[in-house]
Amino acid sequence: APEAPARLRGMNAELVTTGAELLSGRSVNTHAQRLAQALEPLGIALARDTTVPDDRAAIADAVRSALTRVELAFVSGGLGPTCDDVTREAVADVVGRPIVRDAAALAALRVRYERMGRTLTDSRARQADVIEGATVLSNSVGAAPGQIVVSEGRKLVILPGPPREFEAIVSE
Repeated sequence: APEAPARLRGMNAELVTTGAELLSGRSVNTHAQRLAQALEPLGIALARDTTVPDDRAAIADAVRSALTRVELAFVSGGLGPTCDDVTREAVADVVGRPIVRDAAALAALRVRYERMGRTLTDSRARQADVIEGATVLSNSVGAAPGQIVVSEGRKLVILPGPPREFEAIVSE
Protein backbone atom coordinates (compact mmCIF):
# COMPACT_ATOMS: atom_id res chain seq x y z
CA ALA A 1 0.00 0.00 0.00
CA PRO A 2 1.23 3.52 -0.71
CA GLU A 3 2.43 5.61 2.18
CA ALA A 4 -0.18 7.86 3.76
CA PRO A 5 0.21 11.61 3.22
CA ALA A 6 2.12 13.27 6.07
CA ARG A 7 -0.90 15.46 6.90
CA LEU A 8 -2.88 12.33 7.85
CA ARG A 9 -0.27 10.35 9.78
CA GLY A 10 -0.84 10.61 13.49
CA MET A 11 -4.34 12.03 13.12
CA ASN A 12 -7.10 10.74 15.37
CA ALA A 13 -10.71 10.21 14.34
CA GLU A 14 -13.89 9.43 16.23
CA LEU A 15 -17.01 7.51 15.30
CA VAL A 16 -20.53 8.26 16.51
CA THR A 17 -22.95 5.45 15.74
CA THR A 18 -26.68 5.91 16.12
CA GLY A 19 -29.46 3.46 16.71
CA ALA A 20 -31.59 1.95 19.42
CA GLU A 21 -31.03 -1.47 17.82
CA LEU A 22 -27.31 -1.18 18.65
CA LEU A 23 -27.91 -0.19 22.25
CA SER A 24 -30.52 -2.89 22.86
CA GLY A 25 -28.30 -5.67 21.54
CA ARG A 26 -30.66 -6.53 18.66
CA SER A 27 -27.87 -5.69 16.19
CA VAL A 28 -24.11 -6.05 16.47
CA ASN A 29 -22.20 -2.85 15.76
CA THR A 30 -19.28 -3.71 13.47
CA HIS A 31 -18.68 -0.16 12.23
CA ALA A 32 -15.75 0.69 14.52
CA GLN A 33 -13.85 -2.42 13.45
CA ARG A 34 -14.44 -1.76 9.75
CA LEU A 35 -13.62 1.94 9.99
CA ALA A 36 -10.45 1.35 12.03
CA GLN A 37 -9.27 -1.17 9.42
CA ALA A 38 -9.85 1.39 6.63
CA LEU A 39 -8.18 4.28 8.49
CA GLU A 40 -5.09 2.43 9.76
CA PRO A 41 -3.27 2.30 6.38
CA LEU A 42 -3.78 6.06 6.13
CA GLY A 43 -2.05 6.62 9.47
CA ILE A 44 -5.31 7.67 11.16
CA ALA A 45 -6.23 6.10 14.50
CA LEU A 46 -9.81 5.58 15.54
CA ALA A 47 -9.58 7.07 19.03
CA ARG A 48 -13.17 6.73 20.23
CA ASP A 49 -16.45 5.05 19.31
CA THR A 50 -19.64 6.38 20.88
CA THR A 51 -23.09 4.88 20.36
CA VAL A 52 -26.19 6.97 20.99
CA PRO A 53 -29.93 6.41 20.52
CA ASP A 54 -31.97 7.73 17.59
CA ASP A 55 -32.45 11.06 19.32
CA ARG A 56 -31.64 14.37 17.65
CA ALA A 57 -30.30 16.04 20.80
CA ALA A 58 -28.21 13.00 21.81
CA ILE A 59 -26.69 12.74 18.32
CA ALA A 60 -25.94 16.48 18.19
CA ASP A 61 -24.35 16.34 21.65
CA ALA A 62 -22.14 13.37 20.72
CA VAL A 63 -21.04 15.00 17.43
CA ARG A 64 -20.34 18.33 19.12
CA SER A 65 -18.31 16.56 21.78
CA ALA A 66 -16.29 14.59 19.19
CA LEU A 67 -15.45 17.79 17.31
CA THR A 68 -13.86 19.24 20.45
CA ARG A 69 -11.31 16.41 20.35
CA VAL A 70 -10.68 15.55 16.70
CA GLU A 71 -10.53 17.12 13.25
CA LEU A 72 -12.16 14.09 11.62
CA ALA A 73 -15.40 12.58 12.89
CA PHE A 74 -17.61 9.90 11.37
CA VAL A 75 -21.31 9.52 12.07
CA SER A 76 -23.19 6.40 11.01
CA GLY A 77 -26.88 5.65 10.89
CA GLY A 78 -30.04 7.68 10.84
CA LEU A 79 -30.09 8.64 7.14
CA GLY A 80 -33.05 6.49 6.10
CA PRO A 81 -36.67 7.35 5.34
CA THR A 82 -38.29 6.83 8.76
CA CYS A 83 -39.22 9.40 11.39
CA ASP A 84 -36.44 8.20 13.74
CA ASP A 85 -33.77 8.83 11.08
CA VAL A 86 -32.65 12.21 12.44
CA THR A 87 -28.87 12.21 11.98
CA ARG A 88 -28.84 14.70 9.10
CA GLU A 89 -30.95 17.11 11.15
CA ALA A 90 -28.75 16.68 14.23
CA VAL A 91 -25.55 17.33 12.28
CA ALA A 92 -27.17 20.31 10.52
CA ASP A 93 -27.94 21.70 14.00
CA VAL A 94 -24.27 21.29 14.99
CA VAL A 95 -22.85 23.01 11.90
CA GLY A 96 -25.62 25.61 11.67
CA ARG A 97 -26.64 24.85 8.09
CA PRO A 98 -29.94 24.04 6.43
CA ILE A 99 -30.82 20.76 4.79
CA VAL A 100 -31.36 20.78 1.03
CA ARG A 101 -32.54 18.14 -1.42
CA ASP A 102 -29.72 16.93 -3.68
CA ALA A 103 -30.93 16.57 -7.28
CA ALA A 104 -28.44 13.85 -8.24
CA ALA A 105 -29.21 11.81 -5.11
CA LEU A 106 -32.94 12.19 -5.79
CA ALA A 107 -32.47 11.00 -9.38
CA ALA A 108 -30.51 7.97 -8.14
CA LEU A 109 -33.28 7.19 -5.64
CA ARG A 110 -35.91 7.46 -8.36
CA VAL A 111 -34.01 4.95 -10.53
CA ARG A 112 -33.42 2.62 -7.57
CA TYR A 113 -37.09 2.52 -6.56
CA GLU A 114 -38.32 2.16 -10.15
CA ARG A 115 -35.93 -0.78 -10.62
CA MET A 116 -37.43 -2.40 -7.51
CA GLY A 117 -40.98 -1.71 -8.73
CA ARG A 118 -41.66 0.66 -5.84
CA THR A 119 -42.93 4.22 -5.64
CA LEU A 120 -40.61 7.01 -4.53
CA THR A 121 -42.72 8.39 -1.68
CA ASP A 122 -42.08 11.67 0.12
CA SER A 123 -40.57 9.80 3.09
CA ARG A 124 -38.26 7.80 0.82
CA ALA A 125 -37.24 11.01 -0.98
CA ARG A 126 -35.94 12.33 2.37
CA GLN A 127 -32.92 10.12 1.79
CA ALA A 128 -31.78 12.65 -0.84
CA ASP A 129 -31.70 15.43 1.76
CA VAL A 130 -28.18 16.62 2.57
CA ILE A 131 -26.61 19.37 4.60
CA GLU A 132 -26.05 22.47 2.51
CA GLY A 133 -22.50 22.56 1.14
CA ALA A 134 -21.87 18.84 1.77
CA THR A 135 -19.96 16.67 -0.65
CA VAL A 136 -22.35 13.85 -1.51
CA LEU A 137 -20.96 10.30 -1.48
CA SER A 138 -22.68 7.83 -3.79
CA ASN A 139 -24.14 4.73 -2.17
CA SER A 140 -23.60 1.89 -4.64
CA VAL A 141 -25.50 -0.72 -2.61
CA GLY A 142 -28.25 1.27 -0.89
CA ALA A 143 -30.46 4.30 -0.98
CA ALA A 144 -29.19 7.09 1.27
CA PRO A 145 -25.93 8.72 0.15
CA GLY A 146 -23.13 9.58 2.52
CA GLN A 147 -21.98 13.15 3.06
CA ILE A 148 -18.81 15.01 3.93
CA VAL A 149 -19.35 18.29 5.74
CA VAL A 150 -16.50 20.67 6.51
CA SER A 151 -17.13 23.13 9.31
CA GLU A 152 -14.59 25.33 11.08
CA GLY A 153 -11.72 23.25 9.69
CA ARG A 154 -13.20 19.99 10.94
CA LYS A 155 -14.53 17.20 8.71
CA LEU A 156 -17.65 15.21 9.42
CA VAL A 157 -18.25 12.11 7.33
CA ILE A 158 -21.88 10.99 7.60
CA LEU A 159 -22.57 7.42 6.51
CA PRO A 160 -25.61 5.14 6.34
CA GLY A 161 -26.03 2.63 9.16
CA PRO A 162 -26.74 -0.66 7.36
CA PRO A 163 -23.40 -2.52 7.41
CA ARG A 164 -23.31 -3.27 3.66
CA GLU A 165 -23.91 0.39 2.84
CA PHE A 166 -21.47 1.67 5.46
CA GLU A 167 -18.76 -0.68 4.21
CA ALA A 168 -19.38 0.11 0.53
CA ILE A 169 -19.00 3.86 1.02
CA VAL A 170 -15.95 3.45 3.30
CA SER A 171 -14.32 1.17 0.72
CA GLU A 172 -15.15 3.33 -2.27
